[in-house]
Amino acid sequence: MSTPPSPPPSRLAAEDANAAIRAFVAGRKVWTPADLAELARLRRAWMDAVRYGAVTEAA
Repeated sequence: MSTPPSPPPSRLAAEDANAAIRAFVAGRKVWTPADLAELARLRRAWMDAVRYGAVTEAA
């Protein structure tokens, strides 16, 4: 038996992911491998939110 798909993220999910990225990179001058991995994770979360219809109108 398979698990039903998750509902698409809300627009708020994309906005939250974007805010998290902005907060994470603000003022940062040195990037460790762990920092880059976290940035990649945050970007994936944002891209998933956008890809699954969380953002439906252009800026």
